[in-house]
Amino acid sequence: MVGKRINAIAYLRTSSAANVGSDKDSDKRQRAAIASFAKAHGYRLIGEFYDAAVSGADPVAERPGFKAMLDRIAGNGVRVILVESPDRFARDLSVQLTGHDYLRSFGVELVPTSAPDFFTTDTPTAVLVRQVEAGVSMRHVLAGTLKIIAVAVLLVGVCLYVVVNYSELTQELTCKGYWKELGQNKEVAEVAHVRLTEYRWWVHLWSESDGNVQAQTEKFALAHHIPFVRKLGKGSLAIYEFWGNESPLIGTRSAQSIRASGFHRRTNRPDT
Repeated sequence: MVGKRINAIAYLRTSSAANVGSDKDSDKRQRAAIASFAKAHGYRLIGEFYDAAVSGADPVAERPGFKAMLDRIAGNGVRVILVESPDRFARDLSVQLTGHDYLRSFGVELVPTSAPDFFTTDTPTAVLVRQVEAGVSMRHVLAGTLKIIAVAVLLVGVCLYVVVNYSELTQELTCKGYWKELGQNKEVAEVAHVRLTEYRWWVHLWSESDGNVQAQTEKFALAHHIPFVRKLGKGSLAIYEFWGNESPLIGTRSAQSIRASGFHRRTNRPDT
């Protein structure tokens, strides 16, 4: 009793255009070898695809005939491809193995008629080539990962640079100020020179203050640092409130305090 035959497709390839034509025998030889093998091993050929004048070093997925064959297989359920020999499929061993693995990923078996077990037997050379291909693939994955890490580090660096160098906006202003000595009710009018440092909006993510102030007068050359600033309004309508400790005073040093109002941009700067 004759068993059920397995459907298969024949794949032919010739490297040079000089071997293509009705007067050439390359395709005839391949076709005859495949037909003889199919008859002897229970295969039924239901189609043929031919890459004429295609180099054996070309990746299989880039060959017109091979791509057309895959499209055909996708629609008819055939899972066996017969070729005359491994070198008709591809000249280069690396291309042979990667092409075979490519077909196997679709569940397709590649059978060379001259050596049916060629792709199923793990020879030392085949194992080595597969290891090299796996190493190349891993290298590509690693290179892609390193690129992503490099981009991430660059972005973090840019963010840190912006935070460090552009988090503050400093202005030098003058205003009408009043000094008052501790224990004295009398206030002395004097021009206050102020260096106002405002924080950008993102600094508010970790700071409750809108900035800080350094204030000095012609009489007192040492600057007073006021740590807390609140800005109300924008542009020329902005009003600033400053806190040295608990009360809205401009600075505190020794027995003196100063309060100020009417800020405008500084026109002169005292010696410090």
